[in-house]
Amino acid sequence: MKNVFISYDNQNREFASKLATSLEKVGVKPFLSGQEFRTGSNWLEGLKDHVKTADGFVLVMPAATSGSSNSSFFEVGVARAFGKKVVVVVPDIDNVDRTNIPIDIANTVVIDAAKQPLKSVAATVLGAVDK
Repeated sequence: MKNVFISYDNQNREFASKLATSLEKVGVKPFLSGQEFRTGSNWLEGLKDHVKTADGFVLVMPAATSGSSNSSFFEVGVARAFGKKVVVVVPDIDNVDRTNIPIDIANTVVIDAAKQPLKSVAATVLGAVDK
């Protein structure tokens, strides 16, 4: 079974959770960012361990108004450092700063999830991670 690390901002928590459920249905084990990180724990080491062992990395593109997008982009940097395939899922293309979508970076797949069912998004993520 493939496994992926899912990074998301607070505004996309519900979407990320639904995406995780859809990924499980297509045979992908998701790990939601912050899921097991507790106050006082060495979150950076935990983050690195989870990203390093993942088969792929999913960034749920932060909303343009998100105050926590820096954390998501930091996590993308960790994924790139480990050479992970990065899949960017854009829940609402009209609600993101399009200049921040990393479409010009190698090993990146961008999925516009606004007009397709999460089942299709999950299948695309699986296909990207399987390559």
